Amino acid sequence: MKFLALSFTIFLFTVSAYSQFIDEATPADVKPTLSSVPDSWVLDFSDEFDGTQVNANKWRIDNSTKSRAARPKIGIDDWRWKPENVSVANGNLILKVYKTAAGSMTNGSINSYTKYETQYGYFEARIKIGEANKGTHTAFWLQGPNMGNVDGTANDGAEIDIFESAWTGEFTKSVVHIDGYGADHQANTKQYSTPGIHDGFHTWGFYWTEHEMEIYYDGVFKVRYSDPKWVAQAPEFLWLSNGASFGLEGDQYFVDHPIGYLTETQVDYIRVWKPDGSQSANDSLLSKENWSLIYTDSEDNYSSNLATYAFDDNPYTFWHTEWKNNQPPFPHEIQIDLGDTAVFSAFVYTPRQDNNLNGNINNYEFYASNVPGCWGDPLKSGSFTTTGSTVRVVLDEPAECRYIRLVALSEINGLHFTNVAELSLVGDYINEIQVGVNNTIKELVAAVYPNPFTGEINLKLNNKHNLAGWRIYTIGGQIMKQGEIPDLENRVKINTQSLTPGVYLLELNNALGRELKLVVKK
Repeated sequence: MKFLALSFTIFLFTVSAYSQFIDEATPADVKPTLSSVPDSWVLDFSDEFDGTQVNANKWRIDNSTKSRAARPKIGIDDWRWKPENVSVANGNLILKVYKTAAGSMTNGSINSYTKYETQYGYFEARIKIGEANKGTHTAFWLQGPNMGNVDGTANDGAEIDIFESAWTGEFTKSVVHIDGYGADHQANTKQYSTPGIHDGFHTWGFYWTEHEMEIYYDGVFKVRYSDPKWVAQAPEFLWLSNGASFGLEGDQYFVDHPIGYLTETQVDYIRVWKPDGSQSANDSLLSKENWSLIYTDSEDNYSSNLATYAFDDNPYTFWHTEWKNNQPPFPHEIQIDLGDTAVFSAFVYTPRQDNNLNGNINNYEFYASNVPGCWGDPLKSGSFTTTGSTVRVVLDEPAECRYIRLVALSEINGLHFTNVAELSLVGDYINEIQVGVNNTIKELVAAVYPNPFTGEINLKLNNKHNLAGWRIYTIGGQIMKQGEIPDLENRVKINTQSLTPGVYLLELNNALGRELKLVVKK
């Protein structure tokens, strides 16, 4: 009976623990529309949009603070992405389009920047585009955070437009943009036929490997990029949007329409498959939802480049020190409260992304502490020497802290400024669980991290614990690994290299009972 009870418990929780990026509503055996994707590839990300709101763990909802590029050929002087145009209903993501004034349009857009970034795989989305003859285009695309670096290739990322429905004919175009959006910008455009694109739902597929990128429409091959110059070799994030059309000309597409609702894009699902064992580029970045500012020595109030922009999950805003009326000297610093204790192995620095290098940090020191103001020695120090790239700095050993501090000691051009577009951490928040049955073990708290895990699970135990051992079970109740917990030992490392990716139960036990914790191997 104990075996049956354990199996039943595992069954109840398997779906919800499957993965932080895989939708519970996605069928467990779902396969890509494209049959040539290897059977060994596994689902890495999915969203079926079956809820009532956008999943904030996966997506950012875009909110334009100023107009994007005007479309004067159809009478649009101002168009913006607005959160109120984004919703989830009837199993679809809805991106609505409105004419808000004679020359103004609002649209909807979501992206997975800092939530989910990945390199290579098969990406698939089922989409019903907005009506193109009402001055809007739907887009399914990927964006590389570092595509602004200028090297003449897509090695550091690209904007990859799988499609943009900016025309009223039975065709669309894909475009790969590299080297930013300034004077060095380059693009490679390929037109392809899309029968029925303006009627109902259609499925787009994007097959990305180290050597080529292919685009499919309703399972049919359409476009290939194989020149190494145009094949992205860096992590990209997902983007689903609609916007003002750039492919039309004439008053009939916008000017002649009345003010109010125009049309909408509907997305049934988006899914990503990857080779078994591969990982997302940032699937262990800490959530910044509860981060708050403790202190900064300087911030630019003149241009509203505030310190909180250093951790707002938006790479296009940034913290900048004063520069207009006052230019305080180095060092500059920012101190952040994570909101809870976390274990992290690296930090990530993203400088401003507007092709302006002023304030990009050169020499730095990074600190962490559990007592704000008591920082001790830096965990890491060195030089970024970055010209716009995101830099990941691995710590010598993982830190377990609640407060962090980044100190800028110099700037790459010798100026007095500092900027941070995003400061992120690679790790997990400690997940505390009470261990016991019928309140028989009242004092014990066990921290289990990371979860999801790869090659190792760590246990941090209360100094007064009386645990005797641990076990890891499969979803069928089979014991895969087990071990003892020595007396007075409050840190235990469990080697999980031999486990295959999937959902398991971790059991912590003593003579009085046991408690089960769901864990997931990536």
